[in-house]
Amino acid sequence: MTTIDQQLLTQLLTYYQAHLEDIIAENIAVCEVAAPPFQELERARYVARRLQEAGAESVSIDETPNVYAQISGQQPGPTLMVTAHLDTV
Repeated sequence: MTTIDQQLLTQLLTYYQAHLEDIIAENIAVCEVAAPPFQELERARYVARRLQEAGAESVSIDETPNVYAQISGQQPGPTLMVTAHLDTV
């Protein structure tokens, strides 16, 4: 890692530690929305709404239902893609 990478990692970990209770609460809230396999639409709607509330752009849900959103960075740099499943397994 470069020095810049170390600085970004330190910032990320500091943010994560400072917001840990909120992060856990949001994860619990997502899990409380029922989403058995092939029946994830309500959870997808919840996640899409929360992304919009967080300032995400171009939030959409496809027929699967997958949620897509874009969050523009505040600084130049590489693109980061985050992916996860919505169903309860």
